[in-house]
Amino acid sequence: MTRAAMILLSIGVALFVALLAWQGLGSVTSTLMAAGWGLALVAAFHLVPLVLDSAAIAVLIDRRRDGVAARHALLARWTGESVNSLLPAGQIGGPVVIVRQLTQHGMRMRDAAAAITVSTTLQALAQIVFAVLGLLLFGASAAQGTLHDLRTATFIATAI
Repeated sequence: MTRAAMILLSIGVALFVALLAWQGLGSVTSTLMAAGWGLALVAAFHLVPLVLDSAAIAVLIDRRRDGVAARHALLARWTGESVNSLLPAGQIGGPVVIVRQLTQHGMRMRDAAAAITVSTTLQALAQIVFAVLGLLLFGASAAQGTLHDLRTATFIATAI
């Protein structure tokens, strides 16, 4: 770890401690205690799509040529997810960070960008399929089996 990284990490930890002190450690602790083990369950469940997405990225990487292992893809995806969640860069900051990390592990920039573009596109496609499937199931439940009502409800919801 470089000296600048250590300084920035120290500043980040100090800011985190200052935020906890400002908000009151008791209120933060009581909120965490109220969440209980459910919070750990949610965090653990979030590992499933994270691991699946990183496995998809690892499939897109030519390991013999690029020298990037599956663990590098997992760490890069995890970092990209963190950037998307924590920074006000929208959903574009994460893929940029993933590409940068993959290039630091030996991938060519264009290959890393292509792999992440394909991965992001397939993630979006999976979200669309999942949403349409949910709309179909919701429409089937609401229409109680009437096919015409199901089609109309699905088309309206998809258009909106």
